[in-house]
Amino acid sequence: MRLAILHAVSDEESISASRMIPSDNEQGDEAVKLRVAQNIASPGFRELCGPRTIAYDTARYPLRERLVDCMIAEGQLPQYDPGDFLAYLHTSGLLGPDFKPSSSSKHFKRELSKSITQHPAHIAFLDAYRDFIHTFVGPLVLEFMPDTTELVYQSEPCIRIHPPSVNNLGKPHRDRDYRHQAGEVNFWLPLVHVDGPNSLWVESFPGRGDLKPLCLQYGQVHCFYGNGCLHKTVANSSEISRVSLDFRISPEPVFDPDPDISRQSNGRQMFFIGGYYEKCFLRDGRFTETKLERGS
Repeated sequence: MRLAILHAVSDEESISASRMIPSDNEQGDEAVKLRVAQNIASPGFRELCGPRTIAYDTARYPLRERLVDCMIAEGQLPQYDPGDFLAYLHTSGLLGPDFKPSSSSKHFKRELSKSITQHPAHIAFLDAYRDFIHTFVGPLVLEFMPDTTELVYQSEPCIRIHPPSVNNLGKPHRDRDYRHQAGEVNFWLPLVHVDGPNSLWVESFPGRGDLKPLCLQYGQVHCFYGNGCLHKTVANSSEISRVSLDFRISPEPVFDPDPDISRQSNGRQMFFIGGYYEKCFLRDGRFTETKLERGS
């Protein structure tokens, strides 16, 4: 399956093996860690990491519509086009009557995110997300890593709401700064048009420091190596709220089930399958939540 890739780096710009191999002192199952490190350094994983922007069919994957369903009263029909509704979310009242561009939006976004996850339509939203993982992301992984039979992915996507504001959100970072393992690939999917101050700014290659804003439409997803590439947002001086989804995936050959970097002082993992992660399995040519049993 050849996907509609709009931009990809050349071979010489692929992330080098030395940049991809975890630098922390690895312990535990050394055989697993050695295998993971070797696979992270493989050409297939380097190519999968991109960066690349890929087009997808919004009618086939109506992620925006399913999210908007989680923002309106059950049984109520939306009064606006879903794209306009999200782009002007800051005028809808959903961020509360006290929201102003000069406000810190963390409280408002936290309350809205809580209401989204508690909404009855949230189940359908997660179903649409898993379908995107199984039938869109999975085939992309197989293009570059055809021996992958299991795919670990973020159990729920992050929902980012970035309304117009004079305040900067967060700081430039790499995902490893927040204790994520090296075998992850980031997918960033805006639900409105983004460009400049209402977008995500991403470094093209680890260490270059050339952060630039992504210019994307709804129906495009950007894939990049967030573990090693700096990324950030800036104060949203536009008149458009940025609403986006992002998530991380890790093909089984590069997934470490017990990386030192995310092990807590009590010995438990911050990110584990059944919590932060879920796993799907290749069966009859497509990914599914059901594992293929021996003899079946």
